[in-house]
Amino acid sequence: MAPVLSYLERVFDFSGERVRFRSPGAEAFTLILLMLLAFLLLFLGVALGVDMAPFPRLLVPFLAVATLVPAVAFFWGTPAGMAVAIFQGVITLFLSIIWLRSASTTGWFFLLTLALCETALRIGAAREFLDGDLYSHLVKYTDLIEEKNEIETNIASLETRIGATRERGERLLKLIHSTSRLEEKLSPRQVAEELARQVRGILGRGRCLIYRFIGKGGDLLASYPPLPEEFSPFGDDFNPLIAQRRENIFLSDVAKAYHIHPVAPQERPFRTLLMTPLSAGYEVWGVLRVEDEEPTAFDREDLMTLSALSVPGALILQNAELFSQIEKLALIDGLTGTFRRHHFEERLRAELARARREQGTLSLVLIDLDRFKSINDTFGHLEGDRVLKTVGKILNENVSSPGLVARYGGEEFVLLLPGISKESAAAATDAIRKKLEAIPFPEFNRSITFSAGVASFPADGATLETLTNTADQALYKAKSAGRNRVVTA
Repeated sequence: MAPVLSYLERVFDFSGERVRFRSPGAEAFTLILLMLLAFLLLFLGVALGVDMAPFPRLLVPFLAVATLVPAVAFFWGTPAGMAVAIFQGVITLFLSIIWLRSASTTGWFFLLTLALCETALRIGAAREFLDGDLYSHLVKYTDLIEEKNEIETNIASLETRIGATRERGERLLKLIHSTSRLEEKLSPRQVAEELARQVRGILGRGRCLIYRFIGKGGDLLASYPPLPEEFSPFGDDFNPLIAQRRENIFLSDVAKAYHIHPVAPQERPFRTLLMTPLSAGYEVWGVLRVEDEEPTAFDREDLMTLSALSVPGALILQNAELFSQIEKLALIDGLTGTFRRHHFEERLRAELARARREQGTLSLVLIDLDRFKSINDTFGHLEGDRVLKTVGKILNENVSSPGLVARYGGEEFVLLLPGISKESAAAATDAIRKKLEAIPFPEFNRSITFSAGVASFPADGATLETLTNTADQALYKAKSAGRNRVVTA
């Protein structure tokens, strides 16, 4: 048994999906052995005197197989090959019929030898064809089916992505058009909050943060969703890289980002990070970044979406900042840092309407610097401007919101104090007077003082004109009484 198994392992290859001869020589050798075995059996039958009468009944099916096998095999091949196979089969059948009429042992022996050789050759040719062309066609057909299914799947996936990208692009354009109209109505921080909210809506997850580059990591203008109180608002970890590189940064997993390292320790817990510079020129105005606590939360398409906002987002925020600065210049006195008179009058009218509606109170304080003209005449207007700047700084530092400090004209200032009674307003003004008086001005050889008059709503007036006139009369009394004092109406 062992020699037989050893021979089979040397002749046949069992490693593939189909059993094959290891070489053409092994196949030819096997066919020769089969024919020799057939000769041996016939020789033993003749030598032992075996009756050959039943043999034709066994030979006819054998000859039929020898005829049909090549025909079926070559039926899938070329027409010429099929014609040759049929012709050989007919010749074989014709010779078989002739030899069947002979009863001689030699005829039977010759016929059996012919049948065995023919069958071996036909089976070998058919096997080679089936294992080669037909099987390869079957494999190709199966591969084509798999490729077709894969292409259909890719097309469906691509259509889905195209639809999502188109929808995202439409929302992005709508965002740019809608936000560009906000720059004339809102502050940069309000525009940033709206922009962050819209970006978060487009991406569908994560937290969007917008920074204005002022310090090392930038000043946080907006975050959506808002940062929890326990989270740091700083961006010193990766923001400086944007200022240095002026290019997008995409980290699918911060914990495994060996090619990009933070400049400072990570401020907040997040794993995925998208960043794009907000710049409309060479200078980077700020950074737009999106964080998510899960790794691989975003892909390159999300980064492209974010990058598309780099220039328009920067322009929107820059214009809002510029408009805010222009508006501030229109409202703020450039020398003293206090509000201008026209803004004070608008606020006073609004606060009077509020006080009437809510039956509340407010106080108005008129302030005039004592002997200020002598400073200008003696030391020059530059020194006078320095005094005005110092007074404006002291007033701004000591009047908190919703109170308002404005320059009323020349060396006169006015305080608007909503919700403050006349007595409380007078006390607060007198405390400011003492602070100013305590500041040394050795070059003038005297301190800087002021006189003030206080009036309140509704006791001293119900309109802007009457309340201002009443406070002005109280200021005149303070001047007449010797200056450097606060007088109530």
